[in-house]
Amino acid sequence: MRLPLALILAFALPLTALADSPKGDDLAKARALVRSLGDKSYRNREKAAQELLRMGRVAYTAVAEGSDDADPEVRSRCRKILPVILEQEIKARLDAFLADVEGKNEHNLPGWKRFRDMFGNTKTSRELFADLIRADGRLMEEVEVSAKEFAGERLQARAFAMRQNMLLAANAGRGTTLPLRDIIQVIFLATKPGLEISPQAAQVITSFTYDANFRQAISGGGQAEIVRKLVVTWIEQRLDDQNSAYAIMNLATNYRLKELIAPALKIATNKKAMVHARGTALAAIGRLGDKEHAAILEPLVADTTQIASFAWQNIRGITQLGDVALAQIIHLHGEKPGDYGYLPLKSNPSFIHSYYYQGFANDDARAAARKQWKEFLEKNKKR
Repeated sequence: MRLPLALILAFALPLTALADSPKGDDLAKARALVRSLGDKSYRNREKAAQELLRMGRVAYTAVAEGSDDADPEVRSRCRKILPVILEQEIKARLDAFLADVEGKNEHNLPGWKRFRDMFGNTKTSRELFADLIRADGRLMEEVEVSAKEFAGERLQARAFAMRQNMLLAANAGRGTTLPLRDIIQVIFLATKPGLEISPQAAQVITSFTYDANFRQAISGGGQAEIVRKLVVTWIEQRLDDQNSAYAIMNLATNYRLKELIAPALKIATNKKAMVHARGTALAAIGRLGDKEHAAILEPLVADTTQIASFAWQNIRGITQLGDVALAQIIHLHGEKPGDYGYLPLKSNPSFIHSYYYQGFANDDARAAARKQWKEFLEKNKKR
């Protein structure tokens, strides 16, 4: 693949950090061979290219420089050679990174500084980061270093390819799980500040949180804390995306992640968010929160935005966002919404986890429920 100039230069600059940077003689030899890539003789050009490949990563600096050479033949050949040497370069840096168990040195691995800032410099975080580099070091470099327009396109292509592989595997009866490190890598890269990706790509990336391997990692094990923090960071950055609310509800239902309360509250109280996303977020707060969070929801009770219409047994009604807020407030106080006029919830208390049935047959029933709850609060305010 043809690497962008920004990537080439960014990777070439920090070579002084490597213990085995090229010696003067090797560098001079490599630079001479790079010049020979523009020789008039095709045989000499081919011979120089093969010699540079044999030199391997020792020739990296010279080849990287040649990738921006004024001679189009030199530039073209260097850009063809560079990916091979780049793989060797990344592997060498990764080996040095893992050998530096105390984390005393900078190793110029793409994304490490941001990863370290997010998850700390621990044995677990370093091993996980090494897995990301092994998964696709070139992708890490392209997204973390390149201009944001190219980085977004590259990440989107990777996410769509992963989704396509899932579908092909499912059609072939091979299951639909993805390697955990691939999922973590894509979500981590997607959290890069300023990165631009399409809503469709964001939806695909969010869907990876439903993967069985990801669910297993988030539920326990040595990497659980990192995986949980990563998914919360991703959701926090996309609060206007209704898929974030559904992901929160899914994770709240299966894993009771308290870390999701904050983003759920932000979605629920965001008037610009889609009403169904807000209702889903309210239901998630009901699963994860407590009485303290109920107070934050109080202003939403007056919201008359319709979120659903329902039919339950012989009851037909309308569910407003304020109805959902009140039902969750009652629930967070340890009371039963069914005792406050929510008739479907009287018959089936599990409906508290779905906003659909959290409504009333008419405004009189709605007003009566609010009055009854207000009286309860007055009576119990000293408790």
